[in-house]
Amino acid sequence: MNYRLRIQLAGVSSPEVWREIILPEGLTFEQLHLIIQAAFGWEDSHLYAFCENGLGDLITINCPVDADAFVTADKTYVDKLLVNLYNRREIRQQTVQFYYIYDYGDEWKHLIEVEEVDHTASPNLALLAGRGACPPEDCGGPIIYNALKNNPQLSEDTALPIGFNPDVVDVEGIKARLRALERRFIS
Repeated sequence: MNYRLRIQLAGVSSPEVWREIILPEGLTFEQLHLIIQAAFGWEDSHLYAFCENGLGDLITINCPVDADAFVTADKTYVDKLLVNLYNRREIRQQTVQFYYIYDYGDEWKHLIEVEEVDHTASPNLALLAGRGACPPEDCGGPIIYNALKNNPQLSEDTALPIGFNPDVVDVEGIKARLRALERRFIS
């Protein structure tokens, strides 16, 4: 069984930044975190959480090294949540989503929607589509990143890397990172 997810970086526009991926059943939230890191090009250098609305939710699934974690991502599986969200979407005919938040300082919120559950497919991990480059790590969050796209040298301390193009998605790099994870996660 596979899931088709659409993951969009909230608060980022012109262009929007999103990825559509296929992932197999049986993954933990820690593995989903690594898949999102690979699909967007983040460097996995900050804390993260999965939650319904945002940081501060009563129940969040946190990274294993978070000292305040109530539920940790390395011991919690995604299947029941993804199937439940998909079923709620199909029954209620409305979008149902949850969030992946990366870097509590910059607070990059990724909206995750379950678009399809394929019960007949062989396990697979792949990028189907994407738009927009991943913002540079530690650039200040969505508001500052959007301002930087209009003024790449916003201040002495805040600038986009030379040659950065917000429209370019490193498709081959994403596919290579996902293939490496697929070898680790699918036996």
